[in-house]
Amino acid sequence: MKIAVIADSTAVMGNVTHDHLYSVPLKIIFEHESYEDGIDLTQETFFNLLKTKTELPTTSQPSIGEVEKMFTDLLEIYDHIIYLTISSGISGTFDSGMMARNLVDENRITVFDTLGTSIIQKLMTLDTLKFIDEGKSVEEIVSHLEAYRNKAEIYLVVDDLKHLSRTGRVSTTSAQIGSMLKIKPILQFADGKIELFKKVRSAKKAHQALIDLAKEANLSDDDLLMIAHADGIEYAEAVKSEILKIYPNLNIGIDPLSPVISVHTGPKTIGVGWIRT
Repeated sequence: MKIAVIADSTAVMGNVTHDHLYSVPLKIIFEHESYEDGIDLTQETFFNLLKTKTELPTTSQPSIGEVEKMFTDLLEIYDHIIYLTISSGISGTFDSGMMARNLVDENRITVFDTLGTSIIQKLMTLDTLKFIDEGKSVEEIVSHLEAYRNKAEIYLVVDDLKHLSRTGRVSTTSAQIGSMLKIKPILQFADGKIELFKKVRSAKKAHQALIDLAKEANLSDDDLLMIAHADGIEYAEAVKSEILKIYPNLNIGIDPLSPVISVHTGPKTIGVGWIRT
């Protein structure tokens, strides 16, 4: 069976090449001007724009029409499509994918809710491509993805609470107090939603908490771990260096967070995620 894989742009698959991999971008709106995530905007250009624009940006999921057209076009070439989306708990991308699936062909399209984003979504997409190369069936691939989803963990450290406040994750009062006290929240994905895991009083302690969480996970050399950052590569590299002291044989990659995710987290955000295989 010939299978196509689609990942939305928050998985940041731009540095991955594969004959059967496709991407659909989310949107960023700056002062009524729309940009396609990862296409019109890289993380670097996004943060440069953020410094010059007077209004803060908003985001939107791919339209049903865009996804419907991609599904229709790909089904002329492929027997089946697997579409891995950002968590339905923080975006309507999964729902619009399901609507497009119902319009095109329910039997030949699988829309999979990763219940995560960024590094977890990318790890799942990479393994889906590997399973396709190994000749696994759609049923086998989905079974693997469901097992991975149950074993995935992702934690984020946000530098400034104001971005979370603006997008409704914390109250304005909490954000103001947090900023005054220099509180750095550690967030986690739980059941597909972002929740507060812990609060610490400095960036250094927050980054150490990420390292400690990875250590407590007791990962094996075959498990998958990645680090993501928003305009904070130096922090990501420092965290990676410390995790490698714990797991010297683990292959650890570093990726930028997509501009769409960076809208909500702000700069200097660090994320660490892993999947037990």
